[in-house]
Amino acid sequence: MTRPNKGSYPTVPVVVRGQHFPSIAATARHFGITSQSVHSCLENGRPDSIGTRGSYGPRLPFTIAGRQFKSKRGLARLLGYSQSGLSYRLSNDHGYALIESLVGKLPLES
Repeated sequence: MTRPNKGSYPTVPVVVRGQHFPSIAATARHFGITSQSVHSCLENGRPDSIGTRGSYGPRLPFTIAGRQFKSKRGLARLLGYSQSGLSYRLSNDHGYALIESLVGKLPLES
């Protein structure tokens, strides 16, 4: 029998890609996501997708004009674009050149 915890989910051991966690809450804390996200993955039979940002996967560094950014989303915010707006501009040669030019004018981080 499981005992109730602070949240709405019972204390249930969780295994994600071979790593064992004592509860849904502990799993969520480890991956920096909500307990609801963990519970949803478990309900849908996808425990290995926990902590992978769903179908999008983890954020990967993005390089343009010889500069590396933590993500395309981060670059979009820095330039004042939405992520979809940046992606649209990068999808054609003229827009790519514009973004490359803007990135070249950004101050170097210290």
